[in-house]
Amino acid sequence: QAREQQRSQHQAHRGAERIARELDQGGIPSLPYFRGRVAFHTYRAPGQNHAALFVRDLEGKEPARVVLDPNGWSADGTEGMPDWFPSPDGRYVAYQRDAKGSEDTTLYVHDVQSGQTLPDVITRTKFTRVVWRPDARSFYYTRLPDPDDVPKAERQYHRRVYLHVLGTAVQD
Repeated sequence: QAREQQRSQHQAHRGAERIARELDQGGIPSLPYFRGRVAFHTYRAPGQNHAALFVRDLEGKEPARVVLDPNGWSADGTEGMPDWFPSPDGRYVAYQRDAKGSEDTTLYVHDVQSGQTLPDVITRTKFTRVVWRPDARSFYYTRLPDPDDVPKAERQYHRRVYLHVLGTAVQD
């Protein structure tokens, strides 16, 4: 009976190892998303929690470079980037950040050319979509109300559409 138990434990361990290998495939880039003269794609390397966002100049010979890598945003690897939205000219990327798998996100804007994240930070952007205007300096997004402005049971409702112009104050 002890031998049978040992054999069963060994099989369970081998099964757990196989499942871990299968879940950690990584290594396959996403399809490219073209904006302006650049192509964006994501890639999650084996062993990483999150896919990083890459950009590649369509006219140059340079390899793709990392634009945003959520794997370094927190020590425990639990901050992620659930969605990203490049501007029409490919200069900016609006992206959402979450923590510990929460659906509550904050929206940031990153300048792809300079590598800097802009001070434009928009909270309460759960499930938002960003639609850039053709000027590539402004976009529409949805936002939940301030939780103190609505009854507790209705905090996930009353979403509004806003226009944000880069470099201006966020509407509340």
